[in-house]
Amino acid sequence: MRTNIIIFSLLFCLSFAVACTSTTDRQVEFEQQIAEINAIHDEVMPRMAELNMLDEVMTDSLNTASKAQRVKFSAAKEKIKQADSMMMTWMQNFIPGKERTEDEQAAYLKQELESVQEMKAVFLDAIETATKLKDGQ
Repeated sequence: MRTNIIIFSLLFCLSFAVACTSTTDRQVEFEQQIAEINAIHDEVMPRMAELNMLDEVMTDSLNTASKAQRVKFSAAKEKIKQADSMMMTWMQNFIPGKERTEDEQAAYLKQELESVQEMKAVFLDAIETATKLKDGQ
């Protein structure tokens, strides 16, 4: 009987140790995903001043451009507005530390990675479009 209790106790401790290890491994994975998401944001965020400057250039150019050019400047301003809005919305909604189950956290981080990648693409496209117009290309 005593042997059974010892074996049961050892199995329980082993099971507990395995469960704790897998949670730790998953937490490390989550932390890496959060770092990847933040790195994408940190790559784009320093270019906000450039985006704002290009918005001012597009506004000024609208006043002096031909009718055909106004369409292009207006479209560039819309891209800039969308990029700015996506950045602000993403920053307000990204809450990695909120209490979630592991499965919910995994799904949330996957969705946030896709969201920040989309925001980056829109942001860089807006800068590229406006820069080409500014430079007369």
